[in-house]
Amino acid sequence: MMKGVNLYTVQILLAHKTAVMVQRYAHLSAVLADVLVRHWGFGVGEVAGYFRRDPTTIISLVSRFADKMRNDSELRKETERLAEFV
Repeated sequence: MMKGVNLYTVQILLAHKTAVMVQRYAHLSAVLADVLVRHWGFGVGEVAGYFRRDPTTIISLVSRFADKMRNDSELRKETERLAEFV
């Protein structure tokens, strides 16, 4: 859960057909940070302020998520779809 939202609700909101895709997004902050920084061009400092984290943590989060996407084409497609949706 993130901010009190259960994963079933996330599944419905993001139109995922299976719980497996929801589990990939269990750490929504990583997905959102990636979308904000890499797709929408927000500065790391701005995103860090939003998440109330230091910029180094956001850089690490985005970097680790990018590594996951390189190895998982389905996750990459879903993230790109989310970037267009949001």
